[in-house]
This record gives sequence, structure tokens and C-alpha cells, in this order.
Amino acid sequence: MTDTNESDNENVLVFKPKVIILCFEGVVVDNKVDQRYIEPYIRDNMLNYLTEHKNDNQINQIIANLRQRSNYDRADYGYSECPVVVDELPEHTTEQILESVVTYIDWQTNNHRVSNDALRLQKLVCLDGLEKNRIKLKVYSDVVPALKRFRDKLSDIKIALLSAYDETTIRRLLPSNDDIFQYIDRIFDEQIGSSAKVDTFDRIVKALDVRHREEVLYVTGSGRSAVCARNRQSERVDLQNEIKCLLMIRDTSFKIRDYYLINFTTITSLMDIDFQQQQQNGNAF
Repeated sequence: MTDTNESDNENVLVFKPKVIILCFEGVVVDNKVDQRYIEPYIRDNMLNYLTEHKNDNQINQIIANLRQRSNYDRADYGYSECPVVVDELPEHTTEQILESVVTYIDWQTNNHRVSNDALRLQKLVCLDGLEKNRIKLKVYSDVVPALKRFRDKLSDIKIALLSAYDETTIRRLLPSNDDIFQYIDRIFDEQIGSSAKVDTFDRIVKALDVRHREEVLYVTGSGRSAVCARNRQSERVDLQNEIKCLLMIRDTSFKIRDYYLINFTTITSLMDIDFQQQQQNGNAF
């Protein structure tokens, strides 16, 4: 079997798999979750979070560390334009201090010098938003209908998600009324490994108790991840006996290298996928 690039909207025929693995980012939801959802929320809500938790010992320690770091950046590292976290002096209000913290973290981010304390604070803001259900993602409209269709056609199919986020975070990120989870059997996060590493897929296949790798269909928006899924580590690649990969193109602004477009079948919707039991023509893989 040789993967080919499909540029039209015709269904892609796949030999009936026993397992379908969907990459969460880029297939189920936006492939830029951090940039389009998480980071804007943190940026817009950090000052409010600091104000609400200004008496917490943890926050006060982070502010003290950032104050020291800002002075180092300006005086010792030569960043004369670096904003400094203001001192706790009578002439400085709490609001001024907290605003200077936000300004300094913005400077760190823009200059690619984000410190561990800034990361700690950003994580706290994010977790607070998740716990209060203030950060929500939109599931692509074809996902749930396609998963239902997969179940209807393949009653014994296992469907798994692969994500950089853990299951708790995924459930918090998705709307509470979303019924995607009734179709999902397993969620694999980075504890099993990165989707950009070959051996991750060996562990997933073993965890799902799949005897033959060709019984697995993997749908991803990342060409690099598709390569890793299809190629076993330190073994000669035999595409006929490898994980079957489809490359999802959701966002045209997300550039995919020509190499991946040439070497993998592409789809624009999960509804493009159809199944057949045995090879009946040359169009299925």
C-alpha cells in the first residue's frame, strides 16, 4: 500500500480497523489551543487573578521572586528597557504593584525570557480558569456525527484520543453538554509519550491490546506525528503492515510541508472516512 494525497472531497476508503486514534489537537479541536484559547485567557485574566489572591503566601513569594528577577534583567543583564516590578513602599499602591507584575511578565514573554516564576503564575491562572469553566473549546461540527457513524458501522471498534492534555483538562476544556465522551474508550496523554515520538505508538498499540499494527487507523493534523505513527523504531518500514494514517487539514493557515502532503492521504473532515471489509478495488488502504 502507498499513501496518496487526496485533494477532492470523495470518501477515503479504509480497511475496517479495530482501533481509531484521533489526535485531539488539530482533529477534534483547534490545532492551536494554547495560542488561541489558553494564552489569551491568561493574558486577559492575570491581573484579576492577582487581585483576588493578593494575600496568598504563594503569590507573594512569586511576586518577590519576579521583583528580584526584573532588577537583575535591567541592572545585571543589560536590558535597560525592562520594566521593573515596583517595591512595596508607601507611595506604591497594591494595584500599581500588581500591574507592574503583569507588565513585566508581558515583557518576558515578548522577549522569550519567561522565568519559572512567571510560568508558575500562568499555570495558576489557567487552572483557576479551568476550574471555574471559563475556558472552553469548540469541537469541530463533524466530530460527534462521525464518531456515531464509526460506532454504527463498526460495533466493536475502539476509539481513543491522543493529546498533550490529560483527561481531566480535556473534560474541563470541552462544553459540559458535549456528548463526545460517550464514543471515546481511552484518552492517552503525554504520560504515554509525545505524539512526535516513534515509540509512543508502540506503547499505545500495546495498551490497546492490538495484535496487528495495520488494524489501527490514526488521524492527525501533524505530518511529523503521522510519520512517527507509521514508522516503528529501529525496524524496516513495511507500509502494508503499519498503522494507517490520515492527515487532517482543518486550518489552511496551518502550513503543512509538501513532503507530508505527498506521502499521506489527506482529509478535511472525519465524515470523509468510509470503511470496507476486504479489498475490492485499488482505492482503499
